[in-house]
Amino acid sequence: MEEIFFFEDGTDRLPRNKMKIKKVHLEPYSDCTRINASFTITPFEERPNLSIRITNSFNEILVTAEILEPLTATTEITLHLPAGVNSNELCTLTTKLYYEDEEPQDTMTTKFYPCGKQING
Repeated sequence: MEEIFFFEDGTDRLPRNKMKIKKVHLEPYSDCTRINASFTITPFEERPNLSIRITNSFNEILVTAEILEPLTATTEITLHLPAGVNSNELCTLTTKLYYEDEEPQDTMTTKFYPCGKQING
């Protein structure tokens, strides 16, 4: 069965060894307990996976998530922070692009405040 991809015509799809994370964009909700996260990767021939982890300033893991074989180059999800997270504490979101059980192909880190803006990314 042929896979269907949602890319514009003429888009060059890259093989797995050339895949990269292009952009991570975070928008905290006003309640400071949720983050709208958007991930953009290069167009692909084979669908990769994304591993997501949010840590606090003490490097304690607050959130983990997996996006398995996205259909498009841009994917959005809402990440929920645990109760009691200090909304003024600098957090780090780490995104890893990988295939099956292989080592991550690409990694991007993004710093943000749960009640503020993204610092980089």
